Amino acid sequence: MAKLVENLREARTGPGARILRELLRWPAVDPHLEKLALQAWQPAVRAVAVQTVGAMQASWRTGSEIQWIDKSMGEGRSVPRFERRPLTTAISRLDMIGAATRDGSALVRKVALDSIIRHELGSQAGRNLALPLANDPSRAVRERAAFILSRTA
Repeated sequence: MAKLVENLREARTGPGARILRELLRWPAVDPHLEKLALQAWQPAVRAVAVQTVGAMQASWRTGSEIQWIDKSMGEGRSVPRFERRPLTTAISRLDMIGAATRDGSALVRKVALDSIIRHELGSQAGRNLALPLANDPSRAVRERAAFILSRTA
């Protein structure tokens, strides 16, 4: 597992985030999430790792199912189905989110703020992490930071 995670960390192109999402099925990847969140070359891989640690649970797609809009007319849409499991290692959620808010990629910062919104909204720690991002160059990051700050004023 360590070699596979190392390949993911060093990969500069390719479906790294999709591969990591599939690897999350197995608890053996949990000890490597911190390294991937901080050191992976691809922002999408870092974002998946931060999202997983932020939620403190791993999730992966297991298929899809039909959600009926009008069953009598045969109208439905395909909705993805996910499976989840709790993380098996103790990783500090706030430390990881704090590091992610300083990441160079807007995608990773956005995922970090999403984790604050889902799990730390209203806390002083969440406010302190969002405050420096109120003037971020990315509009999506600024809007999330403003939302957090408006809920903790």
